[in-house]
Amino acid sequence: MAEILRVEDLKKYFQTRKGTLHAVDGVTFSVQAGKTLGIVGESGCGKSTLGRVILHLHERTSGKIIFNGQDISQVTPAQLKAVGTQTVTAQSESYTLDCYLQTTPSQEELSRFVELRHRTDDVPVTLPDDGAVITEKMASLLGVEVGDTITLDGESRVTITVADITEHYVQHYIYVSDTYYETLFGEAPTANTVLVDFPVEESGAGELESQLVSLDGVSSLTLLSDTADTFSSSMESVDYAVILIIFCAAALAFVVLMNLTNINITERLRELATLKVLGFYNREVSAYIYRENAILTVFGVLAGMVLGKFLHQWLILTVEVDMVMFDRVLDLSSYLWAAVLTVVFSLAVNLTARRKLRDLDMVEALKSVE
Repeated sequence: MAEILRVEDLKKYFQTRKGTLHAVDGVTFSVQAGKTLGIVGESGCGKSTLGRVILHLHERTSGKIIFNGQDISQVTPAQLKAVGTQTVTAQSESYTLDCYLQTTPSQEELSRFVELRHRTDDVPVTLPDDGAVITEKMASLLGVEVGDTITLDGESRVTITVADITEHYVQHYIYVSDTYYETLFGEAPTANTVLVDFPVEESGAGELESQLVSLDGVSSLTLLSDTADTFSSSMESVDYAVILIIFCAAALAFVVLMNLTNINITERLRELATLKVLGFYNREVSAYIYRENAILTVFGVLAGMVLGKFLHQWLILTVEVDMVMFDRVLDLSSYLWAAVLTVVFSLAVNLTARRKLRDLDMVEALKSVE
């Protein structure tokens, strides 16, 4: 029969005023799958402390804890957090959606796994004992702000106050303290979810995942890395749309500038031919046209940066789905790329126009009737 748990030379010492207290001192045992092990001893001998150390509620002093062949000794209490999670329906006067209600004894314990902050200024959000913190996309869909109330419909129906709004991008969450949960529901929340800070890239991670799922009492296992990969792959179609929009914008910029340049040259053939007859070099005649294109390009870039910001906001809100929020902030690199590409298109038009100016027939141009 397979061994499910092995403890090797486990020790837990506490520092007291009288010196070092050896609560657990060199305990070694193993438990086979399907078997029950009873630990018997007088009060104060360390039975409860031993269990707490194995469960990582206390940090061990030394020794090993091996679970299903995996050494979990290095997992610290800070890497584990038990929280309460339940699915509820949030309702406002304008919208209804499904979300997760997550409870925690304190924000400090949750902060290792969930950072609550404002998106626009990165100011931390405080989780109070008299209100709830909801995610930004959820607040937008429900049409609520700080101080408003929403109704939660789950095992019971309650009304909560929105204390603050936090930055969040995938799915909808409501964060409340255990104290506020008890105020709302009249009972303490049940810790049915364990948050674990575990490096999934390490060897043996896949085997540990399958072993955890097979345990009694474990209904599901969710990896944030898998969730991120799923949404990233689903957003690849958006990347193709962005590439198509950039290509269409480039073609439009080239066509508009090219048409304006052709019209400019066509309407000023006699003027340009006269300049060449008077002895102006090709580069000087070309610069006459290039200067105007440069002015159009500068104004186009400046106007495009302003109008592009509003277009970006509209496009982001249009392509978003209810479960996902995209970043609303344009990086400086986006403006730089837009300006550089516009200048490149303008230079391409100038190079095309240069050939037409170079091959200008001065005699035919001057013979033309005004």
